[in-house]
Amino acid sequence: MENVKSASKIFLRIVAVTLLCFFSCIAFLVICNGIGTEKIGYTVYGATEGDEELTELYTHYYSDGVDERQAEFEEKGYAMQKVTIHSRLSGGMKAIFLILTQVSNLVILVAFIYHHLWDLGAKDLNLVKFGHKAEDKLRGFKIGLLASIPNILFFCTLVVFKNSFMAGFNAPFYKFIVSYFYSFVELILNGVTDINALSLWQFAALGALLLVIPVITEVAYLLGYKGVIVSDKLIYKKGEE
Repeated sequence: MENVKSASKIFLRIVAVTLLCFFSCIAFLVICNGIGTEKIGYTVYGATEGDEELTELYTHYYSDGVDERQAEFEEKGYAMQKVTIHSRLSGGMKAIFLILTQVSNLVILVAFIYHHLWDLGAKDLNLVKFGHKAEDKLRGFKIGLLASIPNILFFCTLVVFKNSFMAGFNAPFYKFIVSYFYSFVELILNGVTDINALSLWQFAALGALLLVIPVITEVAYLLGYKGVIVSDKLIYKKGEE
């Protein structure tokens, strides 16, 4: 019961982390798109008098030359609005985006769940020493696994029902469901958008990511149980150098 209570707290923290990492991904994407992409055209939306909504009229790419269709729609009385199309993020800038995003998101994830498990491990050490509690060095992993159950169930649903009611699921959307693993998921998907097009190794790799949180909680718990303060170790090492 104690593990379930701790897992509930970790789960709520994971929900908060998911939201923070989602906005982190968007922020890095906007910045990197602004630096690493260029305007290649635009999509034109328009409406005539009396229309309540804009409708997509056409798409024009600068490589096609002069836009001759604009005058055509203007003569028909359309009020038009252009939405710029940018080139895709690729090459070195995409690598920078993926690295910055994943490092940032992992820092957020660890920061939100590490201290709770470390404190729990330190508390358990005292209880075990005085015989008030049985030793369980895997407690951190168990808590992390319990906290990951919602994500595990969702992933299992994707795998089991990918040919039925989950067949229309857009694979890239999974990057935002587990946004703290955004770049890892992006690399695993490798451009695949259809859930049914994923290979066995891709499903296995996505499933393996779900074990990262239990590993983090286990490491944090054991460090707390052994009284190891990572920041002190780093400062001590730096002082020696």
